[in-house]
Amino acid sequence: MAKVLQLQFKTAGDKNYTLNVDAPKYSLTEQEISDAMVAIIDSAVFLVHGEPIATIKD
Repeated sequence: MAKVLQLQFKTAGDKNYTLNVDAPKYSLTEQEISDAMVAIIDSAVFLVHGEPIATIKD
């Protein structure tokens, strides 16, 4: 069974958003995942119903 990494965020309007990563690298650390999530937030690439991703939920 394939692994899926779920990155859970909150938008600026306090809505939940989950980004699924199929087949993540097995050796990822929590710090690497956290750093990647911060980079996603800082890049402002994703808009959810017109709102940017603002914080890490889980």
